[in-house]
Amino acid sequence: MNYDPSDPNTLANPYPYFSILRRDDPIHWNVALKSWIITRYEDVKSILSSDNITVDRLNNFYRKLPSNEAKLLAEIVKYLNLWAAFRNPPDHTRMRKIMMVAFTRKSINEMQPKINAITDATLSKLKNMKEVDLVNHYASPIPALTIMHLLGVPIDMLDEFKSWSDDMSKFIGGARNDKHKYEKASRGCRKMVSFFREIIEERRANPSEGFLMDLINASVDNDKFSDDELIATCMLILFAGHETTTNLISNGILTLIKNPSELSKLLKNHDLLDLTIEEIMRYDGPTNSLVRNVEKDHELYNKKKIIPKFCFGCFKIQIEPKNVLDLIRLFFIFDNLNLSENNQRKCMVEFRNQVSGLYTGMIYCSSFEEAKKILKEIRPILQNNVKFKAEIKRGCSEFYNL
Repeated sequence: MNYDPSDPNTLANPYPYFSILRRDDPIHWNVALKSWIITRYEDVKSILSSDNITVDRLNNFYRKLPSNEAKLLAEIVKYLNLWAAFRNPPDHTRMRKIMMVAFTRKSINEMQPKINAITDATLSKLKNMKEVDLVNHYASPIPALTIMHLLGVPIDMLDEFKSWSDDMSKFIGGARNDKHKYEKASRGCRKMVSFFREIIEERRANPSEGFLMDLINASVDNDKFSDDELIATCMLILFAGHETTTNLISNGILTLIKNPSELSKLLKNHDLLDLTIEEIMRYDGPTNSLVRNVEKDHELYNKKKIIPKFCFGCFKIQIEPKNVLDLIRLFFIFDNLNLSENNQRKCMVEFRNQVSGLYTGMIYCSSFEEAKKILKEIRPILQNNVKFKAEIKRGCSEFYNL
């Protein structure tokens, strides 16, 4: 079975694929994602509490970057590393405890009138529109404006903040089709850090009630957030709260439209609202995966999870259209060889079509020296099948679990 989350049809309804995987291949190696996909609840629960995995997806990747890219991304990596989402215990536990001092049920309930006002204002703008885009006109602005209010960001900065956020998401979301994503992410991060630093300093100088003031003052056993941790936490709240809530609203309304009998029950009995939200989160939640990296080699159901590796080499191949099938065949030969049961090589060769007839080969392994050895081995095979040009060069692409 070919599970491809980049396919729009699969993305629209991945659950039949998950069902098949749970039944037939619960520990599934996906070549496209270069990752293990775990689909059974008990397995996921066990893995998430295991010392064999880590939420740290940045440091190894950053250490392997060329110096110019590392310099460009230094600031955004610094602040992402301070996100609770990317920190393992005990650091994660410490940050979560401090955050929960500010994130109380009382503070959330006190925001209800403001959320109602934001929702009413958003709906009023839709009255005279002939056609409404649910995401752009409703599901996206409501959580964005709510979080901006929560963090003390002026509402008239919505477009500016969205621009910074979109720029940073090119890196955080792992966009592959934007050649300038690192430059954009760096620019967006600088703007956002500068803004939050100024507003935190202003709030300290002129204290006023609200969530941001509570977060600044939050303390557990005399331990408080540093200024950089405060800035990073504000960025995390903006990203984590906005996208997930937008997805929840959109998925929820779409789910009710697809299930008119359930929608009818809700319209007749508004007391079912809380239960409906909980059920929608279970049925088609705002995110359908949790990403972790392998920290230590280990086995699950006799399948070995290998430590993440990086691209340490690139080479180019000029190929005639008639030989494309040979290249595809070679790809699978290498794939099967390098992901064999003994996993001795812990490497992989991938071919990417750049322009018509020109392919770039990416070697994922543990070091540049190992990449050169692999290239030496596969060069004769390639030369017998396709026109082989250029030599290996040092490089680093997106990071993958191999």
